[in-house]
Amino acid sequence: MDCEGDKPTLAAKFFTRRNINVEAVARTFKPLWQTKNSFYLQDVGDNIVLIEFEERSDLERVLLGEPWSYDKYLIAFQRVREGTAVEELPFNKVDFWVQLHNLPILCMKKAVAEQLGRSIGEVVRTQVHDEESGSGRYMRIRVRVDISRPLCRGRRIGLTNGGEGWVSFRYERLPNFCYWCGIPTHGEKDCEAWLKTGDAEKAKIPEFGEWLRASQERAIRRVQIKVEGWGRGAGAGTGTAPQPTLSTSKTALAQPPQRQSDPTDMETAEYPGRDTETAVIPAKKHATFDDQLREIDLAINYVPGIPIFSESINNNNHIDAIIREGTADGWRLTGVYGALETQKREETWVLLRHLASMSQLPWCCIGDFNEIVKLEEMKGSHSRPDRQMKGFRSALDEYGLVDLRFRGFPFTWSNNKDPPFTTWVRLDRAVATMEWIQLFPRAMVEHVDVAKSDHKCLWLSCSPPVTTRPKRRPFRFEEAWMTDVGCEEIIRKVWDSSYRGTRMFSVWQKIQECKIQLSSWSRSHFGSIKKKIEALKLKIHQVETQAVQDRSLLRDVEEILSPGLWDERSGWHETNEEMAILMTEYYNNLFTTSHPPNLVEAVSDIPKVVTEAMNNILIQDFRADEVEQAIKQMSPSKAPGPDGMPPIFYQKYWHVLGSDVISAVLSCLNSGCLLKSINHTFITLIPKVKNPEKVTDFRPISLCNVIYKLVSKVLANRLKLILPQVISESQSAFVPGRLITDNVLVAFETLHHMHHNKMGREGAMALKLDMSKAYDRVEWKYLVEVMQKMGFHQKWIGLMFECISTVSYSILINGEPHGNILPSRGLRQGDPLSPYLFLLCAEGLHSLIKKAESSGDIQGVSLCRGGPKITHLFFADDSLLFTKATIAACDKIQLILRQYERASGQQVNRDKTTIFFSKAVPTTTQNAIKDTLDVPIIRQYEKYLGLPSLIGRGRAESFTQIKERVWHKLKGWKEKLLSQARREVLIKAVAQAIPAYSMSCFRLPTKLCQDIEAMIRRFWWSNNPDQRKINWVRWKKLCEPKKMGGMGFRDLQKFNEALLAKQEFVPELGIKWQPPRHLGFKANYDGAVFQESNEAGIGVVVRDREGKVMASLVQKVHHPQSVECIEAWAAKKAVKFVTEIGITEVEFEGDSTTIVAALNNHSPVLTPYGHLITDAKILANGLKSCSFTHVKRQGNGLAHAIARMALHSNNLEVWMEDVPPPTKQMYLSDFPVQ
Repeated sequence: MDCEGDKPTLAAKFFTRRNINVEAVARTFKPLWQTKNSFYLQDVGDNIVLIEFEERSDLERVLLGEPWSYDKYLIAFQRVREGTAVEELPFNKVDFWVQLHNLPILCMKKAVAEQLGRSIGEVVRTQVHDEESGSGRYMRIRVRVDISRPLCRGRRIGLTNGGEGWVSFRYERLPNFCYWCGIPTHGEKDCEAWLKTGDAEKAKIPEFGEWLRASQERAIRRVQIKVEGWGRGAGAGTGTAPQPTLSTSKTALAQPPQRQSDPTDMETAEYPGRDTETAVIPAKKHATFDDQLREIDLAINYVPGIPIFSESINNNNHIDAIIREGTADGWRLTGVYGALETQKREETWVLLRHLASMSQLPWCCIGDFNEIVKLEEMKGSHSRPDRQMKGFRSALDEYGLVDLRFRGFPFTWSNNKDPPFTTWVRLDRAVATMEWIQLFPRAMVEHVDVAKSDHKCLWLSCSPPVTTRPKRRPFRFEEAWMTDVGCEEIIRKVWDSSYRGTRMFSVWQKIQECKIQLSSWSRSHFGSIKKKIEALKLKIHQVETQAVQDRSLLRDVEEILSPGLWDERSGWHETNEEMAILMTEYYNNLFTTSHPPNLVEAVSDIPKVVTEAMNNILIQDFRADEVEQAIKQMSPSKAPGPDGMPPIFYQKYWHVLGSDVISAVLSCLNSGCLLKSINHTFITLIPKVKNPEKVTDFRPISLCNVIYKLVSKVLANRLKLILPQVISESQSAFVPGRLITDNVLVAFETLHHMHHNKMGREGAMALKLDMSKAYDRVEWKYLVEVMQKMGFHQKWIGLMFECISTVSYSILINGEPHGNILPSRGLRQGDPLSPYLFLLCAEGLHSLIKKAESSGDIQGVSLCRGGPKITHLFFADDSLLFTKATIAACDKIQLILRQYERASGQQVNRDKTTIFFSKAVPTTTQNAIKDTLDVPIIRQYEKYLGLPSLIGRGRAESFTQIKERVWHKLKGWKEKLLSQARREVLIKAVAQAIPAYSMSCFRLPTKLCQDIEAMIRRFWWSNNPDQRKINWVRWKKLCEPKKMGGMGFRDLQKFNEALLAKQEFVPELGIKWQPPRHLGFKANYDGAVFQESNEAGIGVVVRDREGKVMASLVQKVHHPQSVECIEAWAAKKAVKFVTEIGITEVEFEGDSTTIVAALNNHSPVLTPYGHLITDAKILANGLKSCSFTHVKRQGNGLAHAIARMALHSNNLEVWMEDVPPPTKQMYLSDFPVQ
């Protein structure tokens, strides 16, 4: 910007230590200055900004508003005239309003004030009106203060009686200044005098302090109140009222009385600028003086005990109060009403900023803000633009206001329309600063119903009552015990003892004895371990607070859960016993079978997909290495079951108890009998909503004993081997080799096509099903019938049924177990087997849909002419059906769902099930289908599997929730207490991980990525507005690896591109191992080179026409010459291996076109590996019949996987009629489908 000499210009010096951003400065002062015309800013360096105004009146208005501050530090302005260099401007004068306190009443005169003001600086103005006074307590004077010198604290004055007095000065709107030297241009830690001072001197109380700041209360005007007594001339006392008064007569407004020095005059708070009003209060006959005062209070709306601090100029949009004023526990309460019009909402955020700068007290702000901070706070209406919510979020962030917890219905306003036009929004809330939360750590807001209002009432309880009683908590093994050698000695002692009974019973008894012995030992060696943990948590909390905030220690914050549950029949339940009875009754009914009818008919069309070879793999004897693999797969810190022993207990002391545990687990697996005691399970209740009040607001998660999970996980590992071959391709959950993004991409493309195309004459529809309590309602008999129809061996079915039918439950209520539920249906969320068994159940619904499709009753949706028809997509209990939009198809879907519900126990949640129609489906057809299915019509699915189902032109709006979630994680006040190292973990593990799932399917808008990175940067450098937010290193540098000097943060745009690129590396579908075409056997061979160790591996596998393995081989090769040499060596080894096992007719198949061509070439091969090719041909001549063919890498995957195993092999290993255990899953995925 070029500054023109004829335009009024100011130079502003910002005394904050961080580098300023001109755009941020403009955004800050635009709503505060409210200039008539535009102004321009130019950064000239050294935190100096030139501000050019189009009108001089705007410049003068800015100077009249001094002092101004930015980042809580002072700004000094200087007029810029022609020929003046910026470097020559002194920036040493700022105008302040100074309050003169302790002046004798007779000295409160203009001349005295000006004389005292000249001792401070140049007097600019003295109070001349009552509205500028301090209600008689002090005088105010505007002084041009030299900010390069210490602030003047006061002056001694001589009194007429010969004595002396002290007049103290207090500066209004004084920002941060140095308490050590008194200069307002820097803080204490930036003071050179303070830095040069010794520690002994620093310990002394500084000469300057907070008391130099004037309180932010507004000046009080006088309002005359006449109180008539029993007779004329009767006087009355005076009083002060902190509320504005309203006149009780029109005459008083028209002709205000002249002010007189009369004892009947009373003072009330009122804003300057309004005409003086008189409240005339007639006295009742025979009333006492106290009665008259009460009438006065009533007339002026005065409430004793609630001192009002200030009111809004903008006509009733806020009320401000100070509670416990003058005490150490004083705090500030503000009631806010946000602007109703969207275009005026920014005025509310400016008001918040203004209110925040008025006081340093702990602050709570409550009211109707008319805005939300995230889309989850609105239901049933169109999405609110992110830019509209951003202003509110920025205002909360800037001054550290945190949303307080609430209890009750999550929304506070409704439009009171009938469904489906009902809109719910959370417009009302309470927010508070960190200092306020320290005062009231258990504060809670309750949403209370109101009869005659469309808003909920907010009830703020600063200290809600807490009832505590001794809790009966179950045993839990503590990791701290492992630091003492005595722990292992006790475990070894118990394990060396012997118990009668089966192997599993013996292990179970040893676990119970360990619990008793460890509990007794812990009390004598560790004391109360839980108390010590709490003490350590408190100590860490204190250290973090001091390190990060350098302020007084925070108080302990107790997490208050909802104190009870609501039941429509019996009302509110608050005690643990009452809640336990309610929970036990509910889950007892949920887990009771409905005795499903017509099971055979419901599963009649399920094809037999499990082959004899698959069954042989499933039911072969279980091995010790499978149990060891299962314990290694468990996360050490997983929550334990009723026995209290987490996985880390077994992993740490496996050398002591491993052999017994393996023996016990194998005895159960190989015998097919399970000890019921180990299958007892705790149900822990995880809230599905923020403030749960109903039983259905919780998700039951099962905590199984680790000893049982070992049995279950071994079975699950075997079942996973055959899942890709037996589960239909419409299911993408939990199947090895399939991703959640597979269904997301197919659903997105299909819905997008439906949204923009007519889809034939009838059109198409998509039905999104929601199954209520899907896992908990699975009927065991139905599961057994499905497994029998799929072809599973009876022994395997017996093992599955033993695991799910021997279970019993107790429910944890606030950490205490209650009840003993014996279920007759349901799968546990927390059992390793449950996800895979649920997939088998869903195959029943899949078979019913496929039958209807094959008979022509329903037709799927095709994206192009001749393309495949898509009828359904499953992801666990999340289902999406596609069909033609006809009544006949609708009736067939209804019939299928009813049949599936009756047989499987599943129940479609009609409230959450929705239907979507393609373009141009007639309204009459839509309404008819809607009435038939009894589900609502939507214009688009907002989410499918957590991602937007349709993305239009408002691409940024579709992903707004990602930014909201990142902001929510970084906004929490607990995150502000993290050290820098923990901030790094939070950023990498949480903030940058949130968008990863969306990035794997969609390219996020560049602006969104930049906004998320900006939030992360602010959090990394400082999440406290009191600290400087200097970005010491470029973000690009921080995104480099640590070994290159960075922090290893992700560049979100590049990370997005990398995740999208992974979709290009999906293996080609349909390329699998094929049986030999003409001969009886096929030998696949391959080589793998390990460059890091200068070694290579050879893999060979020989199979018959049915895919059964005859033999397999792996061999390590040292110092390979080239990849081609290893491939040739593998071919030679394959021919030799086939000859050794006695096979004479075989096809040799490899994935190297060069080697296969050389083997089929009758001419000599003159390459470095030519001798290996020659040897292979000579060996092949000894066979009765053979051929060499080529296959792509995908069809030779098993041989390649075996060759890779050579990395961990010593020399040569051979398996007869089997493959190496780590490659079994690959072998089954290659299995030919029959």
